Amino acid sequence: MQTKQIKTFSFPKLSLSTLFSRLPIKQKKYWIHNEEQSILALTADSSWNAYTKQDIEESHLFFKENGNNLILALYSYDLAYSLLNVTCQRTQTDPLLCLRSFSQFLHEEKGGVTLYYHDPSLLQYVQETLTKEPYQEEVELTWEPTLSYDSYKTAFHNIQNDITNGLFYQLNYTQQYKAKIKGSASSVFLRLLKQNVAPYASFWEDDDLAIVSLSPESFLAVNQGYIRTKPIKGSIARNTPQAFRRLWLNEKEQAELYMITDLMRNDLSIIAKTGTVKVLSQRKAQLLSKIIHTYSIIECKHKENLSIHEMILALLPAGSISGCPKKQAVTSIQAYENYNRSFYTGIMGYVLPSQKAHFNILIRTLIQNKQETTISVGGGITNMSKSKQEYQECIDKLSSLKIV
Repeated sequence: MQTKQIKTFSFPKLSLSTLFSRLPIKQKKYWIHNEEQSILALTADSSWNAYTKQDIEESHLFFKENGNNLILALYSYDLAYSLLNVTCQRTQTDPLLCLRSFSQFLHEEKGGVTLYYHDPSLLQYVQETLTKEPYQEEVELTWEPTLSYDSYKTAFHNIQNDITNGLFYQLNYTQQYKAKIKGSASSVFLRLLKQNVAPYASFWEDDDLAIVSLSPESFLAVNQGYIRTKPIKGSIARNTPQAFRRLWLNEKEQAELYMITDLMRNDLSIIAKTGTVKVLSQRKAQLLSKIIHTYSIIECKHKENLSIHEMILALLPAGSISGCPKKQAVTSIQAYENYNRSFYTGIMGYVLPSQKAHFNILIRTLIQNKQETTISVGGGITNMSKSKQEYQECIDKLSSLKIV
């Protein structure tokens, strides 16, 4: 196959949000953001959706064949069942993994945006799009719970009974809300971005799937032989009196973070060079628009013989959205939750041709497909948790997705 001659064009001081807001509403588009850079891609050169364990095995070939391109990837939480050899009790209809390859894309770093292209018509299209006014449409987002507080409380106490009986130490229990939106998914995404600090926001729209994510959590970053993860545990609404002090001194929240930090440290040791796993920060605070979180930072130097895809499959599902020990938590979650998580609490991210990569955890996320639009929220349950406080934490997290 003949290699395409890639050219670059710079747009100094341009933000990808400016371009995104001017793109046609019906156009397929993908935007993945983190604290250092953003990626925007439009038309995929090739794609791959995996539905079975055999498909997952074959997905390695996609990464090898498209190693010179940008690869965007969407990993479902439901992959956990096959990765951990847990029997899935519900019918799965959504893909377990979606892969898209792009030879042309836009890359934003400090100082502006670079377009990587080989077709001059794409450069012309981007330049013309930037001369247009942003698309304006009325947007609304509403939701209704699928779980009453009494049902939540019953499950909560059953979880704590299992903790007392030694089945697991911590479990991330979530609930789903049925949502309705007025306007396009891309317009909802832009409105929510204006209202919220979202360090790991992402957007995916193609075929019959749209994902709007205002995630506060990074699953992993890969750069120059190192891998870094930042698990979140511990939350409080910012409008709570003395919010930061109450969160920082909360022994339950502190213990929960330390437990997940230890789990992720052990997970990284699977893919790390011996002796390189380090906890760079045991506990830090993250201030968002509506919520304060605490998180840690763990890093290692990864084994050279592993691809990024192999490392991701070794680490999934994220400890912060499953529990400890992980396999038992994933097994038990099915008994407590009344729905398939699908892409919620999965991950979305990119692998650049340079093999620099970043993946965000899909929480604070709206998912729209042919059948329905849903939002899910949850939190970690330990033996020190209180049902009313945990339920209120879910409501506080949901407030990030309220359009005002």
